[in-house]
Amino acid sequence: MSDFEFVFALYSLLLGLSMVELLGGLGRALEVRFAAQAEREAFSIGWLTPLLAIFVMLDLLSFWSAAWVARGSIAVSTTTLMAVAAFASVYFLAARLVFPSHPEGFANLDVHYFRVRRIVLGLLLVLLLRSWAIICRCPTWRQVWRARSRGS
Repeated sequence: MSDFEFVFALYSLLLGLSMVELLGGLGRALEVRFAAQAEREAFSIGWLTPLLAIFVMLDLLSFWSAAWVARGSIAVSTTTLMAVAAFASVYFLAARLVFPSHPEGFANLDVHYFRVRRIVLGLLLVLLLRSWAIICRCPTWRQVWRARSRGS
């Protein structure tokens, strides 16, 4: 097992749980919507919360693929494992907040969106800035950047 495979197992487990959290939240919201329709009650999923879920999922997938690109420069160490766990845990927290635990407490999930949007998008922004900082320090990326700048 290579260093990358060892580290990526932890990373993919935690990011996979984030995907499950997003899909589970959508499933709960749909169940409440179907129950509300059957009982002729008012409940709307709206557009904002599902769009936030799609945005988080796409962002998560982009970081998953970035890990694949960086596979050659990943070495197993306590620092690497803690950084990967912290990074993926922030994704899990963002994914966990997208849908409410009890959607039946809302007449419209857009209300929930306005409660959590700044936190979720702020967490994603922190992850983005942190990953850029890592990329800028990586010698492999600097070499690629220099080669591209000279070629244009």
